[in-house]
Amino acid sequence: MKKVGRLVFIVLMVCVVSIVWYARWGESFAIRQTYSNASDAPEGARWVSSDAGLYGGPVTAIAVDPDRQSSLYAATREDEVYLSVDSGQRWSDTGGPSSNHYVTGISIMAGANGRVIGKAVYGVGFLQSQDGGETWSDTSRGLASKSVTCLSADPTRADTLYAGTGDAGLFASTNGGRSWVAVGNGIPAPRITAVTVSPDGRTVYAGTQLSGLFASQDGGRSWKVLTSTIPLYSSITGVSVDQQDPQVLLLSAMGGGAGVSMDGGMTWLVSTRGSLPSDCSSALVLHDTERRFIIGTQSGALYWSSNARTWQLAGQLPDESRIFALTRMPSGALAATSHGVYRSADGTAWQESTAGITNLLIADLAASQLDSLFMAAATDDGVYITNDGGMSWARSSPRGHILSVLISASDANTVLAGTDKGTVVRTRDGGRSWQTASSGLPGMAVHHLVQLDGTGADVYACTDDGVAVSHDLGASWSAFNRGLVKAAAPGQARARVETAAMVFDPSYGGRLVLAVTGQGLYVSPAAVDTWQALPPPLGTPWVTTLAVDAQSKELLVGTSSDGLAVSGNGGTSWERRDTGMRGLLVVPGAITCLAVTAHERWAGTSLRGAFRSADGGEHWVRINAGVPDLDIRQVIVVSSRVFLTTRHHISVLKLSTSP
Repeated sequence: MKKVGRLVFIVLMVCVVSIVWYARWGESFAIRQTYSNASDAPEGARWVSSDAGLYGGPVTAIAVDPDRQSSLYAATREDEVYLSVDSGQRWSDTGGPSSNHYVTGISIMAGANGRVIGKAVYGVGFLQSQDGGETWSDTSRGLASKSVTCLSADPTRADTLYAGTGDAGLFASTNGGRSWVAVGNGIPAPRITAVTVSPDGRTVYAGTQLSGLFASQDGGRSWKVLTSTIPLYSSITGVSVDQQDPQVLLLSAMGGGAGVSMDGGMTWLVSTRGSLPSDCSSALVLHDTERRFIIGTQSGALYWSSNARTWQLAGQLPDESRIFALTRMPSGALAATSHGVYRSADGTAWQESTAGITNLLIADLAASQLDSLFMAAATDDGVYITNDGGMSWARSSPRGHILSVLISASDANTVLAGTDKGTVVRTRDGGRSWQTASSGLPGMAVHHLVQLDGTGADVYACTDDGVAVSHDLGASWSAFNRGLVKAAAPGQARARVETAAMVFDPSYGGRLVLAVTGQGLYVSPAAVDTWQALPPPLGTPWVTTLAVDAQSKELLVGTSSDGLAVSGNGGTSWERRDTGMRGLLVVPGAITCLAVTAHERWAGTSLRGAFRSADGGEHWVRINAGVPDLDIRQVIVVSSRVFLTTRHHISVLKLSTSP
């Protein structure tokens, strides 16, 4: 009995130690392992970047190194930090991990071993890096809230920082951000929306939501309100101080335009009614040879003025854009926007300065069947095209959020792209000009485009509310939903048909196979608008991706949580075929994409990266060396090259023997 008791005790201790180890180190160990190749992967297989030119995406914070003013730092909506050492001409990713929360402020100061970078991350707190952004440590001790909305450094004491929060007031650090104390006593509003420090370090300004602008001349111990005489300026969105004359203040206010004070906030002049929109989001006083007042808006506009009363439009970004922040640099101004970084010498004209910032959302990737070097990528900034096999990319279409892209199999100059507006844009000349078609398309988002065969003009658009067909390569469309759209019961709204994937299956006389989110699979004979349900693969209606092996006549189905299913009889019955993707306490997540060639199959997953099978899917091998992210969005095979996309990057597979 004692032996049994000792054995039980040993087993329990092993379990406890295992649980503690996994909680402390196991997850990071598993992630490191997942970012590598399996032992039986092809020797030397590695993913390398293939996205030069895919530049842009939302930048939410930007800062200039006060000691090295040609060095700039830009941070993104998803907590990626970029460095430029040439005043924004070219950017490089610092390579650190991302929290997927947006950065609201950056600080730079000297440290014992180089530059110490700090960043305020909304929903995370304050983090510091001692190694140029490669690793970060949480230094939020003393911050009563992780909802950090703004950050500013004292220009006369680089280790003194001020951080505003969304629900707990204002905080200060006198040791470069290693610890914090509350300094907002006297500010009645808990939501601090803007903070800055005068160039002489004597005054701290804090903007609030609903309570106006406050100033402190004793490091935050006491405060006085500066905008009590202008109630319209209660919701402050930005505040800036003239670097040559600290008595000159500029503020932006939601619903109130802009206000300027020439006497440190004692009196204010407000912008002329109608000269600025109501969504002003950021403010900057630029004073090199002449004083310029600059305002950015939540709708992506940049305005300038010499007197802060009458304003002129300096630039307008596309619809659904935003100016997140404005900051000065030695030779002008910088704007952090939803389309990357913009730069201006005097605030009156702006130019894009995003080379190297790979923060576009990549939704789809297509390759020409006629020209293996011609490819197109769907991004949230338009259609990007490469003519050199992915070595360099350039935006071809007008700016807009593109969800899907298709290169015609019969004409390499014809490219179709589905948008988040429920339209399809098309070019017939390789991207030099684009036209829009919307008539006949259901829904508000075109998620997938599928061409029926290699020579015809039939194209299908899968949307968030059904399917449409075009018989003229996308010029006009008509509904293709018979059997999909169910009539609504009296008094109830019709259920939407959210499509997840579509594939053309040349077997069984030629047919279309469609996955509908939460409803499973449907099949329709080619060119016949009649859909019929197939048995759910592995018993689940949650299908995420489809592929067909024309040689074996197998239909491959990826699911959201039940792995990979294969049918060899047209979808009548199914078998699981994802050996190698799963492991002890490890699941692949959703199977997000599939690709089939004559000799191999590829699968992308949402949690474990990319997998390859050389035996018809009986066994899968992890190939993740060099992959920038484990959430794979798409895999395509172009001639003998394999490309994958993640949220922001395109990579191509290289072998040790590859040129």
